[in-house]
Amino acid sequence: MSNVSTDTRCLTAGDLFWALTGERHDGHDYVADALARGAIGAVVARDWFERQKPAPRRCIVVPQTQPALRDLAAWNRGQSDALVIGVTGSVGKTTTRHMLHVVLATRHRGIQSPQNFNNEIGVPLSLLALAPDHEFAVLEAGASRVGDIAELASLMQPEAGIITAIAPAHLESFGSLENICRGKGELLEALPENGFAVLNGDDPLVRQLARRAPCRTILVGESIHNDLVASRVKLNDRRLRFRVGGTEYQLPAIGRHHLTSALVSIAVGLELGLSEAEISAGLRNFQAVLGRCRK
Repeated sequence: MSNVSTDTRCLTAGDLFWALTGERHDGHDYVADALARGAIGAVVARDWFERQKPAPRRCIVVPQTQPALRDLAAWNRGQSDALVIGVTGSVGKTTTRHMLHVVLATRHRGIQSPQNFNNEIGVPLSLLALAPDHEFAVLEAGASRVGDIAELASLMQPEAGIITAIAPAHLESFGSLENICRGKGELLEALPENGFAVLNGDDPLVRQLARRAPCRTILVGESIHNDLVASRVKLNDRRLRFRVGGTEYQLPAIGRHHLTSALVSIAVGLELGLSEAEISAGLRNFQAVLGRCRK
C-alpha cells in the first residue's frame, strides 16, 4: 500500500493524498498541489468531485473521505497479525509509547504512532502503516471526552493496554475527574480475555481501573503491592538507575518520572518473552522524544 498523506507539506512522490475536511482547512483545496508534487492519486469526496469542471484526473471518489479513511484502516488492521498495544493516560503516553517501541524493537519488527497521532485521524493513519511483516504496533489513544477511546479502540482492536496516569487534563471537556477515569478505562474494556493490561499501580485512580479489564492486569511501580516493583531508584549524571528483582536497569533520562514508562516497557517485554538483557539494552538505547524532557 502506498503511504497515505493528508498534508501536502509532508507529502513525498508516490504518496496517496487523502483530502480531509477539518474545522479550519479543507484538503480538497490542495488536491491539485498534491498531484503536482507527485502524489500517486487523491481520495476525494463525491460531492466535491462532481462540482469540478473539468473533472481532475487520478482521483479515487468516495462518499465521504473521513469514514473512508477509517474503513480502509480497519481493513488493514484486519489483515495484520501484529500485536496491537494501546497506550493512554493523562500524562506520559507519548514517552511510554516511544520507550516501549525501542524495547520491543530489540527483537521484533513493529511500528509506533508517528508523533502524537492519537485521535480519529491519527489512529487510522497509524494503522495504515501496518505491513505484513510487522509483529507489533504501539499506538497512542487520546481523548477529550467520554467515548473517544472506546471509538478508537474499536478501530485498533488492541490485545494489550497501558494506562500511565490519571490527572485533570482536558477537565473542561470531560467535566469531572470521574469522567476522565471512565474515558481512560474504555481501553481496558476493549481488551480480549486472552489479552493483558499493564497499569501504573502507584496511581490509585489507575489501580482502581484494573477491575474493568476482562483480562490479566500487571501493576507496576515502587510500592510493594505492585506485581513488578522498582527498588533502589537513583537519578544522577542524567541517568536513571533502578532494580527490578535481581536486575539493574539504566535509562538515559533527566526525569525520575520516566520510571513508570520504563517499568511498563519491562513488564510488556517480559510478557512477550524478551530476555532481561534485551530489555536492558533497549532501555539504554532510549532517547527522549524531542520537546519532551530533552535539552
